Amino acid sequence: MKTIILLLSSFLITTVRSAIAETTTFTCEYLQFSDQSGSHAEKEPFRFSFLLDSDTKKAYLVGNSGSSEIVYRATFDRLTFIEEAASGNVLVTVIARDGQSVHSRHPFVGDKFLASQYYGRCTKK
Repeated sequence: MKTIILLLSSFLITTVRSAIAETTTFTCEYLQFSDQSGSHAEKEPFRFSFLLDSDTKKAYLVGNSGSSEIVYRATFDRLTFIEEAASGNVLVTVIARDGQSVHSRHPFVGDKFLASQYYGRCTKK
C-alpha cells in the first residue's frame, strides 16, 4: 500500500509539474549600435528572440537562421544570455527587468577584435 501511494504521489507531482511548466519568449529589437568607429543608428531594426523553458531550465536563441541552445543566468534584476558561435566568438545579451537590453558581440577576426554593442529593448511574451 505504501508503495502504491508513493508511486501515485510521484505520478501526480510529475503531471502537475508538466502542466504548469512555462515557456517564456523575449523578443528583442535594437535600433542603435556602437563599434570602433562610434555610435550609429540601424537602418532596419536588428531583431531576434530568446525562448526560456522553465521545465527543462534551457534557453534558446531564435533568429533568422533557426534556433540554438544557449546558456542563461537569471538574477533578481536581469537575465544574461551567453552564446558561443561555431567560430568560437562569444555573444552576450543582458535584459534588465524593465526591458532595457544590451547585446554585445566579441568577434576576433584575424588578429583584430571587431567588437560591437547594440542598444534596445526586449518584450516578454
